[in-house]
Amino acid sequence: MKEKNKAALIKEIKRLSRENASLFKKTEKTSMVQSESAYETNFITVFENAGIGITILSPDGQFLFVNSTFAKFLGYSKKEFLNLTIQQITHPHDFETSQKLFTEIVKGKRKGFQIEKRYISKDGRIKYAKLTVSKIGDKKIRSKNIIAFIEDITAQQHITETLAYEQNLFFTLLEHVPDSIYFKDLNSRFIKANKACALKHGFAKPELIVGKSDADSFGPAHAAQAYMDEQNIIKTGMPIIGQEEREDWPDGRTTWGSTSKMPLYDNKGNIIGTFGITRDITEKKLVQERIQESEQVYRSLFENSVDGM
Repeated sequence: MKEKNKAALIKEIKRLSRENASLFKKTEKTSMVQSESAYETNFITVFENAGIGITILSPDGQFLFVNSTFAKFLGYSKKEFLNLTIQQITHPHDFETSQKLFTEIVKGKRKGFQIEKRYISKDGRIKYAKLTVSKIGDKKIRSKNIIAFIEDITAQQHITETLAYEQNLFFTLLEHVPDSIYFKDLNSRFIKANKACALKHGFAKPELIVGKSDADSFGPAHAAQAYMDEQNIIKTGMPIIGQEEREDWPDGRTTWGSTSKMPLYDNKGNIIGTFGITRDITEKKLVQERIQESEQVYRSLFENSVDGM
């Protein structure tokens, strides 16, 4: 590190040390002057070995100090950092926003800011970080330099993106599958349902069915049978697979469904409800009934005909 930059850093450290006095053991006034060099060395050591990245920049964005954590984060040596610009290590989609905020700090329009941004490492990989930036303004040492703390959140971001992707798949399934998909609590009340299920039960939106039960939509016969089936699943843990159900409705209609229901577990293995999927097979059942009726008519004609067949 250049001697001029090192001297500037020492001044910054003196100012920062007053805000972080708890990091060091206070000494008597008579020994403060004698231990000043060791005091500064200790603070540099704290900066150097901090668990998050720390850098000090000049108002024009020049790197004056970079600790080992930040250097390792992006894969550059400290010497290489002194010749880099903020733009070179910032993802192009994030540079304009972060640069605008940095400029506002330099101009005194804001004291600091915190954002999540993407960096580009030396090997070209995208790294995610939580960036906290503030001015080290101090009238006594007349500093206008900027200090930044960079917390690596790349692993967390990848987890978040994976969860978001899987959640999108789940909601896509719920939104577009024509079958009724639903989740219920221990009292057989809906805690989540897809659009098809909500519409079948007479609700315009899925969120409107939450807290309701089959008794709020179906006739008493089917509602009672569905409740008994679900309570038995909760009690025994045994699922129901492909069960044909006759669904009666308050307006006198009758529909049919092919239903599979299973126990719903929490992350500790406890049953907290049920979930299931029901496919409407009303048309199929009507066709079967018409075929049966035709067979009966044919059999009746065949057996009762006076002519030989």
